[in-house]
Amino acid sequence: EEETKCGMAFDLTHTLCKYLDRHLILPLLQWQLEKEDPIYDATSIRQAQFEVVRKTRMVEFAGDLYKQVHDTDDLPADIEEEAEEVFQKLQQVIDDSEKMYAYLHETERDKITADDLSKFLTLIQFRMDCGQYEPEQQVADHLQLYRELGSFLNIADEQTEFKARWGILVACILQAQWREESNEDSWNPALSAYRDLQEAVDSVLFQDQLSQLTQRTWLMHWGLFVFYNQGDGHNLLIDSFVKEKWLNAIQTSCPHLLRYLAASLIIVFDRTTLMDEIVRTIEEEKANYSDPITEFLRCLRGDFDFEGAEKALSQCEKVFDHDFYLNFYKEDFFDNARLLYFRTFCSVHRRVDVTELANRLCLDMKEPEQTEAWVIGLIERLDLKAKIDSQHNHIVLSPEEPNVYERVISKTKGLDRRFEEMVNQLARKARA
Repeated sequence: EEETKCGMAFDLTHTLCKYLDRHLILPLLQWQLEKEDPIYDATSIRQAQFEVVRKTRMVEFAGDLYKQVHDTDDLPADIEEEAEEVFQKLQQVIDDSEKMYAYLHETERDKITADDLSKFLTLIQFRMDCGQYEPEQQVADHLQLYRELGSFLNIADEQTEFKARWGILVACILQAQWREESNEDSWNPALSAYRDLQEAVDSVLFQDQLSQLTQRTWLMHWGLFVFYNQGDGHNLLIDSFVKEKWLNAIQTSCPHLLRYLAASLIIVFDRTTLMDEIVRTIEEEKANYSDPITEFLRCLRGDFDFEGAEKALSQCEKVFDHDFYLNFYKEDFFDNARLLYFRTFCSVHRRVDVTELANRLCLDMKEPEQTEAWVIGLIERLDLKAKIDSQHNHIVLSPEEPNVYERVISKTKGLDRRFEEMVNQLARKARA
């Protein structure tokens, strides 16, 4: 019971779902249902699934969930009637778009009217609401085609075209193969759709800044699906989230995303200068949001509070166990978190007790030889000027001053990112 309460305290499912399309909420709930150590009972999760699905046209799925929740083989009359209406309406919108499909060849596109295009969009939206995201339905391709035709016929509605970009992204996410199937290529369209939408959010003139802030907030949440299914997803997430206006959006409306930014920085490990910049942001937002991952980074890199970092790291396992996105990267995180701790600890000490260090990092190494081998591996990986004093079981570190070249590299890291942001700002001003 205590572990369940701890898991619930670190679980962000409810918070994240506020910023997701209904169809994107379902994978998070399904994952909670299939976990080996669930923190919610199955009936509650299925009830939550049912409430989400009832607001869509996924009538068959809604019926199945109702039967599971209520342990019955019978459906209420209203659900059965709605299912019949949905099937009839789907056939109707398919028939209405029949003419449109006949005109999709390049040579006949000039015959398409605004009414044809509107009916085509209605069909795409209806299929999406029914959950028909299978590759053969070509939802993303058809939405892209809708955008191209609207531009070709000069009847594009900017607001509808912008919504189509969002539709393309959600379709690409739901059509892709998830990370367990090890097919990163299937996520390339989703990554392209995310980048296209991010550029659009930055360049489109919104009626007010709040609308733009909302778009940025939602897009970053949707992007978590994309980044955590990419081979270099952690770097991609970092590059996307640390852009000035996007980081401001995190601080303003969704500081809980600092969990993912902090975790990715630790897993990537080698972006130290940027890591220290984000630590300052974490410190500023501590009153609004903190969890063991952000606390580990803040204590270690901000305050050099090693005991606080140890305590936070010991709690990080629960965070990863109950986080839909991070769970897959648990081992990578702990390997690099311990490496980061080791490097930071050694940077402020000249002699380190190996056994004490192993205990600090909760390493279960019963044989001294195991611990020594682990330490030697870290020293080699970090290329530290150090040696092992086997007699006293200490690491002896030599003072190391960075040379001029290293100092220049350290100071100029991130300049390319800031330069890119300046260029983009100037380009947007020129377009305005």
